[in-house]
Amino acid sequence: MILLFAMVVGMGLYVALSQTGNLEIGGNGNATSSGVTLQNTLFWWRNVGRGTSSVQSPPPQSPPQKNVEQPKPVPPVGFSEKDLSPFYGQVRITSVNPPDPYTYSPMHVFTLAAESGNKEPIFITGWRVKGNRRQETYVPNGISDMNPVSVGGAQTRIALSPGEYANFYTNASSIGRNFRLNKCTGFLNNFYAFVPVLPNECPALFERGEVITFSGECQSFLFSLPSCANIDPNDRNLFTGENDNGCRTVMDRYNFGYCYNRLRSQPNFFSLEWKVWLSERPNFDRQHDRILLLDNVGLLVDEYVY
Repeated sequence: MILLFAMVVGMGLYVALSQTGNLEIGGNGNATSSGVTLQNTLFWWRNVGRGTSSVQSPPPQSPPQKNVEQPKPVPPVGFSEKDLSPFYGQVRITSVNPPDPYTYSPMHVFTLAAESGNKEPIFITGWRVKGNRRQETYVPNGISDMNPVSVGGAQTRIALSPGEYANFYTNASSIGRNFRLNKCTGFLNNFYAFVPVLPNECPALFERGEVITFSGECQSFLFSLPSCANIDPNDRNLFTGENDNGCRTVMDRYNFGYCYNRLRSQPNFFSLEWKVWLSERPNFDRQHDRILLLDNVGLLVDEYVY
């Protein structure tokens, strides 16, 4: 039996070698034939002896990965590659609304937006925007975390996180501050005349289970409150019944401070939107213009043509 198996293996080697060419001895001692190792041939015949006829070869090797170079940005007309900011393409001018020279009504004039794919926040304070008429408008400071203490507090450099955007207006802020919106800033409309009005997107400040023991009249009142409501003291005094002490307590929650302290730690508390009031009217051409966004050292970040 052993002799018969040896004869089969020998015949297999003969066939393999007759098909592949000359038998060579490599530097590692393995016999090879045109790059095919004798060891692989024996492996195939061993599988035949085990009752399988499938030929198994070593797993293919993946080609070495090459570093793919990112395409270089194409500078706009009139600029060269050395004129481009390290932030080129990471912050965009997404809209421009040229002011009407015949009216001084407050208006939105342009928007800057950070690309959602950016890796980190980008400071834009000190950057400037200018059109073909050469008037330059600088990005001022602002407040990232608007809270009851910072309403009249110090401003710092504005940093746009990935996906955030800043809307710029020609008029002045009613509190002299620029800031990022959050879920509670709508309460500020009750005390300050912002133009434009801040979004009223305050959530309810009570849970359904908290009010189920209140009088029906009180519950109906609470459920009818608009977002960011400013509750009149006279309305509060309407509910003096035995079951309405808690009702009045819930009403007292409707203010900026309570809303901020209750919701500050929740996900998505901060908006993606900043409000920035310039107190000036950029001299953009009403018909056609090329608006440039330049960084702190005067390098080009983006252009907007209309």
